[in-house]
Amino acid sequence: MSTAKDDLYQAIVRLVNNVAAAQPLVYIKGGSRSDATQPLMDLLPDARTIGFEPDLAECARLRQHAKSGYEYFPIALGRKMETRHLYVTGNPACTSLLKPNGEFMDRFLDCAQQLEVLHTLEVETESLDRFLPTKGLTYVDFIDLDTQGAELEILQGAESFLSNSVLGLSIEVEFSSIYVEQPLFSQVDAFLRQFDFMLFDLLRYRYR
Repeated sequence: MSTAKDDLYQAIVRLVNNVAAAQPLVYIKGGSRSDATQPLMDLLPDARTIGFEPDLAECARLRQHAKSGYEYFPIALGRKMETRHLYVTGNPACTSLLKPNGEFMDRFLDCAQQLEVLHTLEVETESLDRFLPTKGLTYVDFIDLDTQGAELEILQGAESFLSNSVLGLSIEVEFSSIYVEQPLFSQVDAFLRQFDFMLFDLLRYRYR
């Protein structure tokens, strides 16, 4: 017996397969730590999911368990190719190219410990506009970013794809600065509206 959710997935699959008959759907995931597979992508046999995770050990784990159609690269995405500091934190999921805002996080019980900087690493950032063509990708259908404050600069490094092929995005945004000089929702929203994107929905998540 199929559920309403199953029926919806199948309807979407039929639609996407009809539209994308000439080219597989391409899904980009920035910040792939502990990434679960994407249900819709799993229903599209030719779809490609390209993930980026700068933690070498975590990226190796993702590669080891990757299903067909999933590729992972040990790369820190950014606006351009440059040397940056990666702030490795007590909670690995909070690791960021931006320095954690300890002054702000100290206001909340037990939160500052998760963003405590254990050490920093030098990494070479890469932009989607520069990197993806080297892998033969000339279009992107969907971009999903969970990169701890670096989302806006990653989008700024993907302007050619935003202008020409991206149909939708899922972007983690904040309304308070968890990281120092972190762009907030209003800045991300204003940038994407230049490319005729608009807010479709908000999934709320409170740190506590």
